[in-house]
Amino acid sequence: MKVYVKEYDKIDLINSVVRAERNIDIEVLENKTVDGCLLITDGGRVIEAVSEWLTDSMKAKERAANTAREYARSIGKFLDFLSIQEINNKKSAPLTSDDYLYLLLDASKVNRHTIKTYLHIHNHEVSNQSKKLWDAALKAFYTEYICQNYPSEIINPYIKGSIFNGKNFKIRHDGLSIDELMALMIVAKDERERSLFQFWYDSGLRVQEMERVKYMDVIEALKSPTSSRSLQDDEYSYIDADYYLLYVRGTKPRNRAKFKPRHTSISKVSLTRLIRYFNNPLTNYKKNTQHIDIDERPAFLNIHGEPITKESISQMVTRRFIEAKKIGLLVNRKTLPTHKVRHGYSVSFLTSSDLFPDAIERLQALSRYLGHASITTTERHYQDIALEVQVKTSTGERVCRHEKMLNLYNKTKETAIAKTKKHYIKYVE
Repeated sequence: MKVYVKEYDKIDLINSVVRAERNIDIEVLENKTVDGCLLITDGGRVIEAVSEWLTDSMKAKERAANTAREYARSIGKFLDFLSIQEINNKKSAPLTSDDYLYLLLDASKVNRHTIKTYLHIHNHEVSNQSKKLWDAALKAFYTEYICQNYPSEIINPYIKGSIFNGKNFKIRHDGLSIDELMALMIVAKDERERSLFQFWYDSGLRVQEMERVKYMDVIEALKSPTSSRSLQDDEYSYIDADYYLLYVRGTKPRNRAKFKPRHTSISKVSLTRLIRYFNNPLTNYKKNTQHIDIDERPAFLNIHGEPITKESISQMVTRRFIEAKKIGLLVNRKTLPTHKVRHGYSVSFLTSSDLFPDAIERLQALSRYLGHASITTTERHYQDIALEVQVKTSTGERVCRHEKMLNLYNKTKETAIAKTKKHYIKYVE
């Protein structure tokens, strides 16, 4: 977007885009004294709504030329952002002034969530002062112009006040990386632990939810490939066909007697790895669970062959973390709380190049898979990742999550784990 501001200046508009679009007589434009602001697209189209608003405010002495210029630039950046969103959603990019106006009036595309996304997209590069200006420009534009001229077509996203809170958006995640997961798995005691680690990382379950996973949940998940890209009737939670839907007995909300169920996405290889563990007579899984009804049979057992608990999972993570540190792995971590595994799933989901070209949809889907009561929780932790991937996935730089899980399995399966462990130890030495 380009901005032109004139304050009591004479300007030759005979060959201007304005005249070409509106077919204005040459006599009207000769020696024209201009006092106003024009926001023009890179293609040479005037954004009339913004230009009219700022020009009128300059003429009324409500805004100085410098303020109008900065406001126009700020709104131009926002319009560029909306254009990228349209392209990522496989829709036509706006071309005309009317196209941009329709975008600005679409409450599904311009709301507090969208603007919050826009304000943080350059979080590591833009100062708080600049983001405060962006927010002030949009607030004034919607309050003074859009909502005054189109009151029946738009809900003011600033009806609750400013959106930028004056603070940097901090990266709150420190998720377990795929390499750190590999480190835990190469020091794991056996396939029981390795299959648990991979399943946990690839499903995003809370540690207390792991103890409620049933044998039949895994079996049923493999019967529900997501080729239809849908999750029941939930329009936001579709996922790619390379993933399956796993039923999760979620946490027990306050004042609820029952657990809150949901679904999450998981790669096929993580499910099949667990089933191979179930069926392998050397693991003693069938022997240890044969006395339990199949519908109540737990998917994970502890070292004694009893149903696993969150406490035993936490102890297992601590032991493997210490062992990995001893051989020179995980040197950059001082501790490893269990929730870092769940954070790792979130990062893996958001950085997968085959899931959701749109950052907002990606966050909405992740929020549902994690079982967050509000998307605000998801935003607080992971919005910066979703926005980063929105730019990078279009170049094909990212590897799909299911490909990472397949590579993880190939390196940590029973026949390869010794070679992988030897390689990693040699590498760190």
